[in-house]
Amino acid sequence: MVVGLAAVQTAQAQQKIWNVSATLRGFYDDNYATAPSSPSPGVTPSRSSLGFELSPSANVNFVKEQTSLTAGYTYSMKYYEDRPQDTADHSHQFQARLNHNFSPRYRLEVSESFAIAQEPQLLDPVTLTRPLRSEGDNMRNIAGFTFGADVTRLLGFEVGYQNSWYNYEQEGPNSLSARLDRTEHLVTLNSRWNIQPTTIGIFGYQFNVTEHSNGDQITAPVPVLPPPNLVSSTTRDSRSHYLYIGADHTFTPQLTGSARIGGQYTEFPNAVPGVSDSTVSPYVDVYGSYSYGEGSYFQVGVKHNRSSTDVNNSLDQQATAVYGTVNHRITPKLTANLLTQYQYSEFNQGPQDGSSDNYFTVGLNVAYEINQYLTAETGYNYDRLDSDITTGNRSYTRNRVYIGIRASY
Repeated sequence: MVVGLAAVQTAQAQQKIWNVSATLRGFYDDNYATAPSSPSPGVTPSRSSLGFELSPSANVNFVKEQTSLTAGYTYSMKYYEDRPQDTADHSHQFQARLNHNFSPRYRLEVSESFAIAQEPQLLDPVTLTRPLRSEGDNMRNIAGFTFGADVTRLLGFEVGYQNSWYNYEQEGPNSLSARLDRTEHLVTLNSRWNIQPTTIGIFGYQFNVTEHSNGDQITAPVPVLPPPNLVSSTTRDSRSHYLYIGADHTFTPQLTGSARIGGQYTEFPNAVPGVSDSTVSPYVDVYGSYSYGEGSYFQVGVKHNRSSTDVNNSLDQQATAVYGTVNHRITPKLTANLLTQYQYSEFNQGPQDGSSDNYFTVGLNVAYEINQYLTAETGYNYDRLDSDITTGNRSYTRNRVYIGIRASY
C-alpha cells in the first residue's frame, strides 16, 4: 500500500501519468510456512529463514474531465535460504479501476483485481477464508461494475455486479482446491437518497450465489453417511440475500464515512441430510477515512458477513473483520505506515460447529526519502492465529523483519 501511494504521489508531482519502481529487501522470517506452534506427531514444526525479496512494479494514473483510470501491477520474488527445494515464492498483483461520468446524472465504475499468491492477505482482500499460507500458484480474480443514476434531485439508484473466482493449486480429495475453488456472483441494487448535500441515505439489497467448481470429495459436514463419510464439495454451494440500510456522509472535506447495516439470509441447496440448510445472520460494513495533514491519514473499517472457509468439516464461517491503516508523515522525508487487522471467525455445522478462529496481524513500515528517486525502508510484521480446532494444531505465530531500498521513477 505504501509503495502504491508513493507511486501515485510521485507521478502527480512530476505530472506524469505513469510510474515505475523496484524494491530490494533482505528479511528474516521465523515461521515462513505458518506451521503450528505446537505440532502434533507427523506435522512439520515451524522453521525460520533468512532471505531477500525483489519486487518491481508499474502504475498508471490517467485523469480527464469525465474519465479517470488507475492501474498497477506488482511482481514479487521472495527467496528463502532455509528451503531445500522450491526456494522462492512468486506473486503477481494487478489492479485497475475506471470511472466515467456520462453526465452529471449518470456514472459508471469498472474494477478489476487479480492475484497469484501464497500469503492469505493477498488472496483475500478483507475477510480471510484461510488464515494460513497456501503452497503453490493460487489464483484469485475479482471483477465488477457499478452503474449509478440520479433520477431526481432527491433519489438515485445504483446497480452493480461482481464476479469473484478462486483457484487453488493443491488438488485431490479433501484438498484446498476441493474446499475453496469457487465462483461467486454478487448482484447489488441500492437506492440513494440525497438527504443533505453531505449525506446520502442508502436502502439496498444484494444477492450472492457461491458455486464450488471442483468435483473432488470433502469430508461430510456431519457423520450421517456410511464410511468414509465423503461428499462432493458442492454441498457447500450457497445462496445469500442481504437487506440493509446505511449512509455515506462527508463530515468535513478531510473526514468521510460509510455504513451498511442489515441482515443476511443464507441457504445451502445441496446440504447433506441432517444438516441445517439455512441460517440468518447480521450484516455490517462500516468504513471511515480521515486526512489530518499533508501525507498523513488514517482509515478504519469493520465488516461482518458469512464467507467460505478452509475448515473441511464446516459449510461456511461467520466472520467479523476489523482493520485499519495509519500513514503519518513525521518529517518531509520520513514517513511511518501502520497496518492492522483482527478477524474472529465462527464455523457453521459439522464437528467444528461453534468453534472459532482468532486471527491478528500488524505491520509497521518506516520509509526515509533519500532523494526523489531513492527511498530506504525497514519494517516488522507480526501474525498470530489462535484456533479452537485442535486437529493438526492450527494455531501459530509468525514474526518477520526486513530492511531495503526502493527506486522510483
